Amino acid sequence: NMVDGPISGEVLALDAETMIKEGLEIAGWHRNMVVKIPRTPEGIKAVRALSAKGIRTNVTTVYDSAQALVAAKAGATYVSPFGLGMLAEISLIYRIHNIKTEIIAASMRTPAYVVGAAKAGADIATIPYECMKKLLWHPMTDVSLDGFISDCKKAMGDKKIL
Repeated sequence: NMVDGPISGEVLALDAETMIKEGLEIAGWHRNMVVKIPRTPEGIKAVRALSAKGIRTNVTTVYDSAQALVAAKAGATYVSPFGLGMLAEISLIYRIHNIKTEIIAASMRTPAYVVGAAKAGADIATIPYECMKKLLWHPMTDVSLDGFISDCKKAMGDKKIL
């Protein structure tokens, strides 16, 4: 109840039948649950079955655009590809075919990687806290702010605006 958004829970099984059972259990934990399923032939069977029941899925271990297309056509809510190179291609394919599956750029480690994923068309990114802090800081921001405060003091002295 602390999270007002998607929450991931990953199946551990490797066969479709057990993935479906685990997925149903995971989905029952909370209305925000998304079932993470590996992009294997058995995983695609499970995605199709769970999606048909209205259960949101995230297909992981996607390493090329063809796998992302198959996952989307099976009904995946999200797809998690590895590597920036294919993000733009997947995004283009999804746009051309009006596919609603969202692309999650996983394991962002640097601000440059986050920007690259955004430019490539990722809808969502998983960003560690340390990387998020780096996104919020730039040395020139501090320099500019210091200059603004200094200029304001020169112009106004000790007067307060409010």
